[in-house]
Amino acid sequence: MDREINYDSNLERKFFLMLESNSQVKYYFPQPFQIDYDVKFNYNGLSHNNRWNYYPDILVVLQDNSQILIEIKNYFDLTSLRSRIKLELLKTISKNNGYGYLISTNGKYSLDEAISYPIDQHFEKEIIKIITKRGNLPYEDYLKIKNRYILENYWILPLAYRNNIYMEDKELAILDTDSIKINKLKLQY
Repeated sequence: MDREINYDSNLERKFFLMLESNSQVKYYFPQPFQIDYDVKFNYNGLSHNNRWNYYPDILVVLQDNSQILIEIKNYFDLTSLRSRIKLELLKTISKNNGYGYLISTNGKYSLDEAISYPIDQHFEKEIIKIITKRGNLPYEDYLKIKNRYILENYWILPLAYRNNIYMEDKELAILDTDSIKINKLKLQY
């Protein structure tokens, strides 16, 4: 589209190149607006109140004038607390404004496919047992267990989403989804 685009990752770069070559794309806007929000959640037994903002990665306008909000994240980023909240924000903003939405990972699997990927039940039970008993699991310990089962890295995403686990500060912990409250949602264009 004859313009310079800034991107944060190689995944974003690849996605922009794909948009450039797709005849269905009329136009796209990188980081089209800022979403300010307050969020309350429980982490490691403590209640947190934070004010955060979020810039969706891309707003795509198709030839039929439909619009799609797109967030691009690698698998590991999708397990973070902030990413989990961003995905909920993306769904809410899309629903409230008539946008479609897409979460793009590595281009190999959709988010739904990645989440539904089969996991070794013994591995899953061991991880859940440790997190439940200790309250968290350092990522290094997770890697040792994963390597003992000779598993690929992409197993972390279905494990996280199926069991309400998230990664924060290089630790895996159970996400108390009932404790997440998003308030004062505001779009700034």
